[in-house]
Amino acid sequence: MAVIASVLALSQMPVQAAESLGTVTGSAQGSSGFFGSSPSVNTGETPPSDIQQIQKFKQDTTNAETTITRGQYEMLTPTDSYTQSLQNLPNAVVVSSGDSMDGDDVYINGFSKSLINFTLDGIPLNDNDSYTYYSNEFIPSVLVAGTKYYPGAQSAAIPGLASFGGSIETYSLKPSPYFFLRPMVGGGSFGKYNYGGLVNTGLFLKNIAPTSAWLYVNTNHRDGYFQNNGAIQTQFLFKSVTQIGPGALTLFFTQNNQRFNYYNGATAAQIAQFGNDYNGYTSNPFLANGRPNTFYTGYNYNRYLNWLGYGKYEGEVGKVKFSEQFYYYYGNGYGAGATTFTQTLLTPAGSVQRVAPAADQVLLRNSINNTHRWGNIVKLAYPLGPVDTELGFWFNHNNTTHDAQYFNQANVYLGSTYIEPVVTDTYEPYIVFNYKPVERLKLAAGVKYLYANRDFKDYVALAQGQPGVFNASFHQVLPSVGANYRVMEGINLFANFTQNANPPGYNQFYTGVYNPSLAPQKANTYDLGLVWNRGFWKGELDLFRVDFRNYILSTTVQVGSFNQTVLANAGKAINQGISW
Repeated sequence: MAVIASVLALSQMPVQAAESLGTVTGSAQGSSGFFGSSPSVNTGETPPSDIQQIQKFKQDTTNAETTITRGQYEMLTPTDSYTQSLQNLPNAVVVSSGDSMDGDDVYINGFSKSLINFTLDGIPLNDNDSYTYYSNEFIPSVLVAGTKYYPGAQSAAIPGLASFGGSIETYSLKPSPYFFLRPMVGGGSFGKYNYGGLVNTGLFLKNIAPTSAWLYVNTNHRDGYFQNNGAIQTQFLFKSVTQIGPGALTLFFTQNNQRFNYYNGATAAQIAQFGNDYNGYTSNPFLANGRPNTFYTGYNYNRYLNWLGYGKYEGEVGKVKFSEQFYYYYGNGYGAGATTFTQTLLTPAGSVQRVAPAADQVLLRNSINNTHRWGNIVKLAYPLGPVDTELGFWFNHNNTTHDAQYFNQANVYLGSTYIEPVVTDTYEPYIVFNYKPVERLKLAAGVKYLYANRDFKDYVALAQGQPGVFNASFHQVLPSVGANYRVMEGINLFANFTQNANPPGYNQFYTGVYNPSLAPQKANTYDLGLVWNRGFWKGELDLFRVDFRNYILSTTVQVGSFNQTVLANAGKAINQGISW
């Protein structure tokens, strides 16, 4: 996928014969036998075809597949979220709250972003506890090589847990064999500006381990947009490709640190008077006795760190193509506020107590989410006679602690209203077969097995002698079949059926009464389409239907003489339509 394709692209650049990665060692080759291989685009080298055609439709696919090219991303402003490129897709709606630094909401075929699968270089990005997705935590659009869009589950080879509305698979640019340095500076309304730069090393270690890399640093800043919510975002990204033996090693790291005020954050006059952390929702920045509340204003903003890194080795030995990608994600941040009300807290001493603020003061709150996530994606492709076979396995371990901490105005920790660690392990092996019985016809069949196990602890409940340790596990066999028939040159028909499943989120454990029988949401996705490429006239027509089962919603049930909230599976829903 990304690694070998990147080495191939680098090796084909006509710098000098000695600077070609393939020429130096004579071993590395491109690997394009895997489902959903990445677009081959280097930094600073957008192919002319990507400029001429911002969307491309795969002709021989057994499922609907649209590539959003690098040309589309070059039409965006540098500070735009990459999700703005989805605006041109049929049945896709991108809603911005006013600025890309706040993130966008995405809807496709009637499904929200928590039911759409988002990946970066093949790594699933949706939150493991709620399956939502935050576009403002993604890499900048200036570093995107392209996006492959699948409007439904489509294939057993797509990893992830939220593909009902489709899969948005985005890939980062590959390093170029040329050296260049590109400063980036911009400015706009409402005090928004950015500064940074991109440097590409060009080839080095040519006779040992031919390598090329890029490094990107950037800061986005705004005083406020519409609601005066100021924000600062710092980004640091690195990617390298090195040819080693029969394959290539890609190393990637992205660090995206954000700090932003809430909406109605501050006017320029308020910031000048009270400092950058002042927030309009803090009411009066002074206490009732007239003294300034100097500790209070500093907690009225959000801060979040998003770090993701991976190492991937991909190559080819004989007829066997292989890929192994290990990744690690760290997220840490909080939303903050204050209250004058007494809180029930689990104190550092281990007891649960009612804690009130001191006279004429408030309790400061930090709602922390601390996440450690790591996983591995292994793929193997090998022809078994006339059948092309792809085997794969995705493992993901996610450990998130949700902790609502309270402090006094001297910044002394008093306790937490909840401390809830959630550990989720996901196992997803798959196998896919592709077969062409005749030249005009391509058949595909695959199956994926999903197993997810989630452990949840509620330390506040345990400290009160109440049930606070829960476990839930889910498993599902998910088949996929498809066909593509070439009617004539440049015109193809395709049909696809794929099942998908989505285990309950961790709110299963804290929403009302615990329901141990809560089952995963499921969907059968049907696609029938036509793809054509008749010179200047290119396009795709897709008829889709998603039969949604076991939809999870919150409902009220009567327990004795009391009404209790419970999460339950609520039957079926159908999403269907046409896209063109």
